Amino acid sequence: MNDKQIVLGLKSRQEKAFDQFYKQYKNLIFYVAYDILEDKEEAKDVLEETLISVYEKIDTFKDGNFKAWFLKIAKSKAIDRYRQSKRFEQLDFEPKAKEGQGLLFLDLKKILKEDEYQVLIMHTVYDMKHKDIALYLDKPIGTITWLYQEAIKKARKRLEVK
Repeated sequence: MNDKQIVLGLKSRQEKAFDQFYKQYKNLIFYVAYDILEDKEEAKDVLEETLISVYEKIDTFKDGNFKAWFLKIAKSKAIDRYRQSKRFEQLDFEPKAKEGQGLLFLDLKKILKEDEYQVLIMHTVYDMKHKDIALYLDKPIGTITWLYQEAIKKARKRLEVK
């Protein structure tokens, strides 16, 4: 099913469409939440909240980029959860390795700017097109292309050093 078919199916409340949406995009939604929250359980909760919200709000989606639309929902929910958790969190100055990330991604996160890292992961891991990333991040496509090229240059340079 392509996105248009998924949207039509969701709007007509077809279980098959919801299953396909979940199967096709659960990892991407999880990544968006995990990238903000850096906690697997919290990211899983945001994934569930996003799925429910998409199902409830699908009738408000008009023509446009479906992926960018639901990723904005996921990002908003993750940011809200992050802000809420920070209110109750005690200060902790011990550095922690991020669970579930390979050494390369940990290394890249250290050397790349946040937006470079996001663009690199979305493009290479989740196979998003630059135009979709631009819509999701609310940045011009030229900026996304530049960020991606910068990330690749820095990653190559880092790998040459090792």
